[in-house]
Amino acid sequence: MNALYLDLNQAFLNAGLTPPDRILVDGKLHRYAQPDKPKSVSSWYVFFDSGSGVTGVVGDWRTGLSANVSTWRDKSITQTDMDAAKAMMAQARAHAEKARKAEQDATARRAVLIWNNTIPANQNHQYLKRKCLPPFGLREASGNLIIPITDIDNVLWSIQTIKPNGEKRFLSGGRTKDCMSWIEGKRTDTLYIAEGWATAASVAFYTTNTAACAFNAGNMTNVATAIRKKYPNVPIVIVADHDEVGIKAAKQAASKTGADFWYPPTQGHDFNDWMIESGVMG
Repeated sequence: MNALYLDLNQAFLNAGLTPPDRILVDGKLHRYAQPDKPKSVSSWYVFFDSGSGVTGVVGDWRTGLSANVSTWRDKSITQTDMDAAKAMMAQARAHAEKARKAEQDATARRAVLIWNNTIPANQNHQYLKRKCLPPFGLREASGNLIIPITDIDNVLWSIQTIKPNGEKRFLSGGRTKDCMSWIEGKRTDTLYIAEGWATAASVAFYTTNTAACAFNAGNMTNVATAIRKKYPNVPIVIVADHDEVGIKAAKQAASKTGADFWYPPTQGHDFNDWMIESGVMG
C-alpha cells in the first residue's frame, strides 16, 4: 500500500471507522459494513483524484458522523488545489446525501406496506407480558411486534420489530434520526421522552401522559428538540436509562430544550425495571 492509500486508510480510523478492505478512488459512493454490524452497510466514502492528491468524505449513516479527507502527493499545494479540494468535498457530500435520501424514501414506502398488512398486537404477546405492558396501539406481523417510526408530523419513515424474545430490528436503510414513536396517554400537560419503546410505554402507563420513544440515547436530543419546537410551552421530562450513556444523553437533551430529566435509582435499570420492582406493574 503506497503512502497515499496509507493516508486514506488512516482517515477512516481518524473518523472512528474501520477502513474497507479495498479503497476505490473513482468519484462514486461506496458503502460497506463495520465489523460490529456485518449486515449493515452504513459506512460510506466518496474519493476523487484531483491530480495533486485525493479528496473526499468518509462517514457512517448509523452514527451520523462524517469527515472531510484530503491527502496530497507532494507538499507544493496551491490555492487552486485547495479550492478544487473544497469543491470535491461538497460534491462528495451532495452525492452521499442524495443516495441516503433515496434509500430512506424507498424504506418509508416499504414501511407503509408492512404497516398496512399487520394486525393489532395481541395483549398476551410474550414481550408485552414480560414487560407487564398493554399493546398501546402496536401492531403485529408473523409473531413480531411492529413499532411505527415517524417524524414530528407523524409521517411514517420506518418500523422497528420486536421478537417475542426481545430481539429488536430496524428496517435496513430507514430513517431514525429526529424520529420517534408516540405512546398516547390520557393527558398531554407534560410530555415524556425515553429511549426504548417499553420504557416510554411504562412512563405513559405510570403517568397517564403521552410519551415518545427516541429508540436510542443518541437520538434523545434530536427528538427533544423537535418536540420542543412543535410544543414550545409544554413541559418536557427526559426519562433516562441509568447508565453512563443514558444519563449523559438525557442531560444534554434537557440542557438544550429546558426539559427536566429523571433516571431510576438502580444502576443499569430503566423505568420499566423500576416499575416492576416497585410493584406498580406485574
